[in-house]
Amino acid sequence: MSTPPRCIESDTSLSEAAKLFLHFGFRCLIVVDDERRKVVQGIVTTMDLLRALI
Repeated sequence: MSTPPRCIESDTSLSEAAKLFLHFGFRCLIVVDDERRKVVQGIVTTMDLLRALI
């Protein structure tokens, strides 16, 4: 886990999430409602991304 953990907003596109996974080598990203409030909505993993693309 990175410090602080990397968060994405719930409306982030799959392609943007994929870029973060590839560029930083993350295996999961925390999904928040928006960057200011940071209310956790869930977690997206590389497997989630692959499932969405096939």
